[in-house]
Amino acid sequence: MVAADEQGAANAGGKVTARQIEAAARIEVQARDIDSQSLLNELDQLCLQYDSLRRSLPSGPERTGAMTGVLIKMRSLAPSLVGHIDAYKGSGSPGSRLAAIAMMQMVPRVADLDWLKERFSSEHPFVFYHAALALQNVANNSDTLEKERHLRKVTEEALAIVKGFSGPPDRNTIQILDTLISTLAA
Repeated sequence: MVAADEQGAANAGGKVTARQIEAAARIEVQARDIDSQSLLNELDQLCLQYDSLRRSLPSGPERTGAMTGVLIKMRSLAPSLVGHIDAYKGSGSPGSRLAAIAMMQMVPRVADLDWLKERFSSEHPFVFYHAALALQNVANNSDTLEKERHLRKVTEEALAIVKGFSGPPDRNTIQILDTLISTLAA
């Protein structure tokens, strides 16, 4: 079942799917009867797995697919563990920071826009893309004009950073950010 979800996400460009939201909701309900430490341990293992994949596989579709699979699993745990987001945001582990982004993707109300913007300066293109998706999900769930203005400013700054990135810019990230800016300008 997870393999099918991973394949579906790869086909959807790694975007949050309805199936992932449903799976995360089921886990969140079941988590009420489970020790949260067990779920934290599982998320920590996924963080380590991401870090290992990033170090051991060469850049390319195989590594991106494997890292996307890890992210999908992180998303399924995210709503249940969102209360621990600060520990993951402050971690030195790229996998832990990706877990924080997964939490923001699944629970947009906890998104830290300025922290997400910093990811575009300090992380790698895979994380750029997922930080952009988190910003998009915040926009889809935005409830105030003030928040939308801040989101637009952050998105514009993130786009400038991505376009200035040393190396080929990620077209998918740029497309998400451009679309988001256009949407927020309307």
